[in-house]
Parts: sequence; structure tokens; C-alpha cells
Amino acid sequence: MTSTGFLGPAVALGSVRVLAMGIALIAVTLSYYVLSPADFGLFNLVAFFLALGSAIVAPLNRAFWAADSIENYGPAAISSAAVTAIVIALGLLFTGTNGVAYPALAGAGILYGVTKVVERYGYGRLLVAHHTKLAILPALLFAAADAGVVAAMWMASLDSLIVRLALPAVVFLLVLSLSGLRGLLAEMLRSLGKVGTHVSFVRRHLGSRMGLRVLALGGIAIFAGMGDRLLVVYFPLPTREVEAAYLLALSYAIAFQTLMSFLFDLSRTRVFRDGAWQPEARHFTLCTAALLAGLVAAGSAAYPLLTWSHVLPPVIGWPLWAGLLIRSAALMLVYMLNVDHFQRGDVLPLALPNLVVLAGGVASLALLHAGYPQLWPAIILAGTSTLVTIVLSHSFLRRVPA
Repeated sequence: MTSTGFLGPAVALGSVRVLAMGIALIAVTLSYYVLSPADFGLFNLVAFFLALGSAIVAPLNRAFWAADSIENYGPAAISSAAVTAIVIALGLLFTGTNGVAYPALAGAGILYGVTKVVERYGYGRLLVAHHTKLAILPALLFAAADAGVVAAMWMASLDSLIVRLALPAVVFLLVLSLSGLRGLLAEMLRSLGKVGTHVSFVRRHLGSRMGLRVLALGGIAIFAGMGDRLLVVYFPLPTREVEAAYLLALSYAIAFQTLMSFLFDLSRTRVFRDGAWQPEARHFTLCTAALLAGLVAAGSAAYPLLTWSHVLPPVIGWPLWAGLLIRSAALMLVYMLNVDHFQRGDVLPLALPNLVVLAGGVASLALLHAGYPQLWPAIILAGTSTLVTIVLSHSFLRRVPA
């Protein structure tokens, strides 16, 4: 299929995925107002462990998207679900549950996480089978269930973290099992009994040299982009209200980075393909970077509107909001300006800038924990991110032909 022929389906698919992400972001915003500050912090902790589990199983996901991805669907999905469940259970066990019963929270968190795995692999399974129009339905369905449940909780004034996590998963699985997409669940469940196959699949892909590289890089990137969700457990902010507001602002910044990464992925072959830079690589990447900078500026300038509308709590100052956006943009550029290293599996060129951004994030959070004005953490976030961007841009321009 030519790139021109793929353009229409890709744009349509991208548009609907953006819609699904927007609905999911509405669910997060409503969660901030529905849940208590402490429970909202726990919700973000579950989200962090879910993302960390996704990073750990990234080599399995990579194998799923290989040439024999249809055959790998069952082993990859079941193995990923199992690893994600283990990460969430152990993570909550060691960080604590802030008074919430561990069995209930871990069970609801695991159900939520495993359902997200079903949604993601359902999308992939339909896409590799060339059901492009159907591929977006799992993500859209999960986002709708998520937002619908939280909206119902808000209208009923129901403050329950367990319900917030468990009910969207139950609704999603129920609707999926009753719809024309129930074959996705059936295909996954049929492979449940093949324990030996799953163990072998995990060993082969997680234990390989490339698998360990992908795992290490994914883990570092997760900590750099959203490690704050875990670190606030050990560096609590002055009040629970400030902490919850910070986590909400962080969620917006993460969504911004995720959206830009997804949109760049749609056109990644225009930059680097088959081990070589493409003719328009430099121009396209620099234009995308300029768009990214413009969006950061627009998001920062929209601060008064965001706080007036209560989308962003006013307790988060403009400098800190801008700093979080700049950090997310820098992490996006780490990937975008190193797409050649990423596709070759070179860890070091991507790990080092992520570690620098991570160090800046830890330092800024420590200052917030100590009660410093938000300006200083914002300067650290923006400063480390700008330094990384300058170094990466210089390296990119040297590697890519004009």
C-alpha cells in the first residue's frame, strides 16, 4: 500500500483516536472533582503502575507487531495482562494504600489495568487484520465507559475509588462481550490454558538482548514523564489539595505528549524508514518541532482561560504549568529527534536525555515538597528540558542530510 493510499485511513484513524483521548481526559478531570484528594492520588498511582507495566511488556508488544503478529496475539495479550497485574499488585503493596483496603484497591486496580490491556491489544489485533474502521472501537468504547461512569458518580455525588476503577472495566468487558467484537475476548481466552506457551513467549522476548534494551528504555521514559505520580508518595506536597491539583496538571501534560507522539507516529515513515533517513526528514521534523513549540506557547497562554473554567486548578501557578508543558515537549523531542536510534534499538542516545529530564523532575518535586515558591521548580523543569532540546537538535542536524 502506498503512503498516499494509506493517508485517508490513517487520518481517519488518528482523528478518532484523538477523540478517544479527549474523552479519556474528560474522565480524568471529572475524577479530580469526584474523588477526594487522597483517592485521586491513589488513582494516579494505579495509572503509573499501569504505565510501568506497559513499559515492561513493551518487548512483547514489539513481538506482537512483528510479521507473525496474529499468531502472537493470544500469548502477547495474556502475558502482558499477567505482567501488568503483577506490577500493579506489587506496586500498591510496597507504596501503601493510604487507608484503603489493599485487597479491594489491588483487585479494582488489576481489573482496570487488565481491561486496558484488552483494549490496546484489541485495537492492534483489528488493525493488523486490516479492519481499520473497527480498530478504534475498543479505545473509543473504553473511553466512553470511563467517562460515563465518572459522570454518573459526579451526578450521584459518589466518592469511591473502587467504583471509579472497577465499574468502567466491567462496563467495557460486558459491552465488548455482547457486541460483534466479542471474538477478541474469545480468541484471548482460548489461549489462557497455554501456560507453557506464555512463559516461553515472555522468556524469549523479555530475555533477549533487544527485549532488555526496549524494557530499560521504556522504564526510564515512564519515570521521566510521569514518575511524579510515584514520587509524591515519598515527597508529598504541602497539602493534599495542592498535590491533587499538581497530579491533574501533570495528567494534562502527559496527554499532550501522548497525543503528539501518536500524531508523529502516523507519519514516522516520512522521516526514517528501512534504516535510512527519508528525503524530507529534516524539513518535516523541524516543522513538527515548530508546531510542538507553538502548542506549548498556546497552552501556556491559555492558562487564564483554563483556570477561569476550572479545568486547571488555580493553585497551580502559570510558571509551573508552563514548566510541565515544556518538559513534556522535551520528552517528545527526545523520541522524535532520535527516531533512527529508536528503530535500531540504541538505548544510550535516548536514555541519557531522559535521565537528565528525570533528574530535573526529581529536583523540582523536592523543591515543591520543601515549600519553595512554584517559580523555582518551574525554572528547573524548563531549564533541564531546554538544555536537552538544544543538545538533541544539534545532534539531529548533524546526522540528517539537508
